Amino acid sequence: MPNNSIRCHLRAASLLTAVSSATLLFIAVGAVQAQNVAAKLPCVGCSADGTATPVMSDGHPNLNGFWNTPPKGIPTRQVDKGDDGSILFKFSINFDETIPGTLCLDDSCQVKNQPPYNEAWMKKVKALAAEMYLGTSGKDPEMACKPNGIPRTGIGATQIVQTPELIAVLYEAAPSSIWRMIYMDGRPLPDDLDGSYMGYSQGHWEGDTLVVETTAFNDDTWLGAGGHGRSKYTSIHSDKMKTTERWTRVGNTLTVATTVEDPEAFTRPWVLAPRRVEISKPGDYIHESICSQVNMSGVHMVKPTDKDQGQLLIGSKDNSIK
Repeated sequence: MPNNSIRCHLRAASLLTAVSSATLLFIAVGAVQAQNVAAKLPCVGCSADGTATPVMSDGHPNLNGFWNTPPKGIPTRQVDKGDDGSILFKFSINFDETIPGTLCLDDSCQVKNQPPYNEAWMKKVKALAAEMYLGTSGKDPEMACKPNGIPRTGIGATQIVQTPELIAVLYEAAPSSIWRMIYMDGRPLPDDLDGSYMGYSQGHWEGDTLVVETTAFNDDTWLGAGGHGRSKYTSIHSDKMKTTERWTRVGNTLTVATTVEDPEAFTRPWVLAPRRVEISKPGDYIHESICSQVNMSGVHMVKPTDKDQGQLLIGSKDNSIK
């Protein structure tokens, strides 16, 4: 027979084992319950079966929802959001499925569909391109945390809130959180309209397609760049720019086809390749994103030693980011 001291230790060990087992069981049950809760969360704007297109009470397609999933076959995006809400911004990647994923370091691999600048503006564009590496440079307004504008902002990581009179488009990281309003009530342009980064958007329906015309831009954004270095002649524009977007939803996929006009900088309208995004999974939601500006004093581009890594270092006299 064990003595009282031994019995006490055995009871303590048994109690500890029981507590540990209960703790593990509690954790396991909690994890299963969390998964069940996530599975039951509503998906705002999702198609009932993945193929049917939801409609609003007025009969127009329902664009509500958080659009954050790249279409199948598009493995990378300029902005990737982790499950914890963290944001990874990839300077050298453009959310354009027509641009290959390999890196481009010269003119031999530039994409053909870049803005049709006139001779005077092309000189400015080429001067900027000469300072780029993998499609960006210290002169990119994005480096100063300025809003990307249209059409560069794209349609990924975007919350849409739709009403018959107004559609609000909330961007998670462009490069900070920013919003845009599309007025659907037929109002005229204000007489005292000032230029802005996202412009002034007016929309109307043509059948099942939302047509958005945006004017009153400032000239402090770039049209694109990026693209793994394949679109380095896609940068500046004038404040005379106008964009026309055609938003079409089919099932859980949203497609935006954009035409950019700039009578001061272009020789003709620039038609972008359509961009697509899919509605996000249930439980995913828009997060606040704050852009931390690089110190532009003495900023310079540091080329990686291995071009296949696709890394871009941005350094200055007193700080650097990777």
